[in-house]
Amino acid sequence: MVAFVSYGRFVTTPRLLSALMNAIIKTLWILHKAQPITAKTPQSQRSADSTQEIGLKILDLRVEARIRLGKYDDALEDAQAMVQLNSINARGHLCCGRLFRLQHSYQKAQDWYTKGLDIAPP
Repeated sequence: MVAFVSYGRFVTTPRLLSALMNAIIKTLWILHKAQPITAKTPQSQRSADSTQEIGLKILDLRVEARIRLGKYDDALEDAQAMVQLNSINARGHLCCGRLFRLQHSYQKAQDWYTKGLDIAPP
């Protein structure tokens, strides 16, 4: 029996959703490599910043896909990797909060949301 995942009007199987996630990640990576460099910062800094941002985007997409597949523990590992990759970016903290909320660990969720909101720009 094939399980179906519903997302609004879009219905798919977990296998197709995983393939779609991989295609999006590959497309993001190709677009990242094709973008011209226009910033006036040193090359080494541009490269490090853009690589870190791409890493965050990839992990963010993978967290979202794993949530839709119901793999909360795997998604939490990716969200925590986002925090380790860039601890001053609120996205990872907010993802962790969301995952703990989905797992009904409300106190942990509140702690992560608080950290994320403290970091987020006004």
